[in-house]
Amino acid sequence: MDAAANSDRDLHGDKIGRWADGIAPKRNAWIDRNRHYYKQDYEYLKYLIPEASRILVLGCGTGRLLSELRPSVGVGIDISTEMIAVAKADHPEYEFIAADLQDPATLSGLGDAFDYVVIPDTLGFLYDCEAFIDQLAQVCGDQTRIVITYFSHLWEPVLSLAEALSLRMPHPLLNRLSMDDIVNSLEMSDFERV
Repeated sequence: MDAAANSDRDLHGDKIGRWADGIAPKRNAWIDRNRHYYKQDYEYLKYLIPEASRILVLGCGTGRLLSELRPSVGVGIDISTEMIAVAKADHPEYEFIAADLQDPATLSGLGDAFDYVVIPDTLGFLYDCEAFIDQLAQVCGDQTRIVITYFSHLWEPVLSLAEALSLRMPHPLLNRLSMDDIVNSLEMSDFERV
């Protein structure tokens, strides 16, 4: 990546970080307010991911998802220092790191492979999803499963209305990715769809 692209990526990361820092104090209240949605989300992920697994959550926010999954080893990474501060205070039994997911150094220092890498609604916030996906191999072994949650752009009008009515937490403009976009990026990085 050239210097101009790195600069654009860094500016994008700074913008997302500032947004996330601003909502961090209210994030858990938004989750509580929409508990039915989050309960369904957590239950589905618990169905896919057995307790006591080694889990890495990329875009962990306040750490609630990681806590719900009850890992034996749990690591969460988020660009927001404020989100990480809340996560560390609420869930001291897990490791939380404030770092830019698009910086290649972020994933390279995590050591052993994880059983599961969870990417919860994070891809739309990234500047370069393909470069990010290319880096995932650093934290994966032969048996690692990557679990990605992401909303369909077909929900955008409903979500925009919910946001306008203050029923959904305000969001910055996100990248639009289809399931095919995500699957193609994974396959180009030599991941196999299960």
